[in-house]
Amino acid sequence: MECVKSKPWLDKDLKGIPLNDMIFMLKQEGLSIIDSIKVVRDVYGLSLGQSKIVVTSHPCWVEFVQASEPLHDELEKLAEDINARGLK
Repeated sequence: MECVKSKPWLDKDLKGIPLNDMIFMLKQEGLSIIDSIKVVRDVYGLSLGQSKIVVTSHPCWVEFVQASEPLHDELEKLAEDINARGLK
């Protein structure tokens, strides 16, 4: 998988781009949601949690996030079961 830092457009000064435009641009450039979160965190100085909320709630990612919810829910249940059994 290609590293986010190797994208040539990332070398540009991105600080003047409005956040919503940036998220849309990152998706259009083909970045994954995880890489988009990393770029938003780096460029805007947000925490990882704030970056995740901003990116995952952006309209261009809503369909992806909704499609991922069943898997996320199953992983949470599995983690709860493991913790309840005392397995780590």
